[in-house]
This record gives sequence, structure tokens and C-alpha cells, in this order.
Amino acid sequence: MKHGFSLIEVLVFVSVLALFFVVAVAVTTATIRNMQVNEHKIIATHYAEELSNWITSQKEADWNIFTNYISGTSYCFKTLSWNLGTCSSTDTIPGTIYTRQATVTGNITQITVTITVSWPEPNGTHNVMINNIYQIWE
Repeated sequence: MKHGFSLIEVLVFVSVLALFFVVAVAVTTATIRNMQVNEHKIIATHYAEELSNWITSQKEADWNIFTNYISGTSYCFKTLSWNLGTCSSTDTIPGTIYTRQATVTGNITQITVTITVSWPEPNGTHNVMINNIYQIWE
């Protein structure tokens, strides 16, 4: 009586093992991609909060000057200064992949600022948004 494995048994084992490794690599790749997107989201949130704090300081410094920026259009913030216009893909924060813009709408007593930080990923553009409402009596 012979002991051992037939060729068919070996081929089935190798096929199952190969399928397991292919699935493991696919899951690992997807996990790494999601971790990278989440890392970018955390950094983008930091840049959005930084701009939010800066805009709040502008409001606190002088409400009357702050209301001059009510236009309903966008401001591109490569740095922390008011630059009229929508950001393009070349208007990134220096040394990063992120673009940061704010849209200011409202009236003399209440201003809404929508901050959007965007960045490219292989599966499309992602963004983080923060909405702030500022009022004169704060």
C-alpha cells in the first residue's frame, strides 16, 4: 500500500492556497488604501480647522472689515490671507496636496462661511467641509 498524495490532491491544495493568498493581498491592499484616505482626511480636517480659527480671529479683530468679505464667492487660501477666486488643482497649500477655500455669504448681522479642503486620490477627489455661522453680537 502506497502512502502519499496524488497529483490531483496536490493541485487542489495548491489552488486553494493560491486563492487564499490572492484574497489576502486584495484585502491588505484595500485596507492600506483606506488607511491612506483616512490619514489624508485627518490632515485635511487640521487645515480646515486652522482656517476656521483664522477666520474667527479676523471676525474678532474687526467685524466691520470682516463684513467686507461677504460676496457669495469663494476665496482660495494657499496661505492664511484673503485671495478672491476658486482654487484650482495648482493652488495647493505649499508643500502639500491640499487645496483650501472658503465661501462667504450672509448679511451685515450674520455671516456663513463654508470651508472646503480638497485633495486628490486615485479613486477621485475627496474633501472635508466645515460650516461656521458668525454673528455681530457674539
